[in-house]
Amino acid sequence: GGTYTLDMPTVENKEITNGTYNVPSITPRKLVAEEAQVKKYYAEYTAEKQTFTYEFTAPCTGEYSVYADGFSEGNYFVIQIYNAGGDCLHNVYGSSSYGLNDNFYISLNKGEEYTFKLTNKKYLGQVILNISVPKFLNIDSYSFVDDKIEYIGQKNHYYYTPSVTGKHRFGISNVNEGVYFAIKIYNAGGECIYNTYGNNTYGLNEDFSISLTAGQKYTIQVFNKKSYTGDYRFEVANDNDVGEIGSYYKINDSIQCRNQRNYYELTASYTGEYNFYFSDINDGSYYVVVVYNAGGKCIHNVYFNSSYSLNDGFSLSLTKGQTYYFEIYSKSEKYGSYAFNIGNYKTPLSIDDYVVVKDSIQYLNQNNVYTFTAEYSETCQMFFSGIQNGKSIKVTILSPSGKKLYDKSVSSNAAIEFDVTKNNTYTIIVQQAKGLNYNYSFEFYE
Repeated sequence: GGTYTLDMPTVENKEITNGTYNVPSITPRKLVAEEAQVKKYYAEYTAEKQTFTYEFTAPCTGEYSVYADGFSEGNYFVIQIYNAGGDCLHNVYGSSSYGLNDNFYISLNKGEEYTFKLTNKKYLGQVILNISVPKFLNIDSYSFVDDKIEYIGQKNHYYYTPSVTGKHRFGISNVNEGVYFAIKIYNAGGECIYNTYGNNTYGLNEDFSISLTAGQKYTIQVFNKKSYTGDYRFEVANDNDVGEIGSYYKINDSIQCRNQRNYYELTASYTGEYNFYFSDINDGSYYVVVVYNAGGKCIHNVYFNSSYSLNDGFSLSLTKGQTYYFEIYSKSEKYGSYAFNIGNYKTPLSIDDYVVVKDSIQYLNQNNVYTFTAEYSETCQMFFSGIQNGKSIKVTILSPSGKKLYDKSVSSNAAIEFDVTKNNTYTIIVQQAKGLNYNYSFEFYE
């Protein structure tokens, strides 16, 4: 006989020796895009088939949107465009013409001069010829861009050069519900590698992913699918790759952006059950956890069925030496700081040589497991003490075949009895029933 005191492998004990890891927060960087440049040329028609001529020098190389407005519906105009050498680049005369809010695109080169000719048919009055300058922004060092669609046919372009090869996420937010945008992505060779136009479009809080190559320059084009003009936010994935967390019991981290993903790696130190849960988050916050094994297979995914919020936990059976990958993100707009806790289950303890066992409950759903081999066929007794008022533990006793000999909650000063058979090995499981963070002890007599 004797007394065995089990050290507390708890969050508090580990925190003294770097058991808590405080992850540096991501600081989102915002780019506010400048307003679009639209060159407006006014014409006042006083006769039929009258032509106005305008000279235009392209301020940048790209695709320009051209349209006429300011006149009543049902009237039509012909637009012709010539380069400096007199070659006609665009001529709708005799084939088609543009009416109210119709636009077309034409590629112009920076610094070159062009001549625009606008001819009416029968309409008399004022007309405005609009030549929109394409917008190009480098977004490599930004988390999101606050931008807008200001005119018909506007296309906003963003240059993006990824630093790592793999999946990259982008998203659209801060738009009115029911409003959608189309997105195209071009590689450095000008090939379109992603195109939603004519297929699906992105609206409020929608994301998409695409595989990109490190060091390659991509052009992302955002434009309105219909005639909508207004504000939007284009988001670049704000991912925080924390790395290995196997030596910690508590990870203090945060979600700073709507589409942020936090990634962790955990190499299992033993084969068995691991317990995970959230704490220190605001009520109403919901976080989704996706877990992958070393082969990339998803072994835990709550995205389409439930979310974990304050003090909710889950358990996973992991294999020693295997690395697992965790992805955490917010499912609501109430994101912020949180603590992700890893409640390691203790190695089962043989109590054959002890009479008094002292232990503690530190984690939600924590299991403390004890084993013993009966010396005689007899009735065993257990006496519990040290449990705080208002708290209780659940005690489960299993036979060698797994049959439950006892399965009830107990509080301090409780006594239980159960029968055993000589040379058989039995398992005692103690877990949280009511309350958390407390010590307990029991005396065990054969």
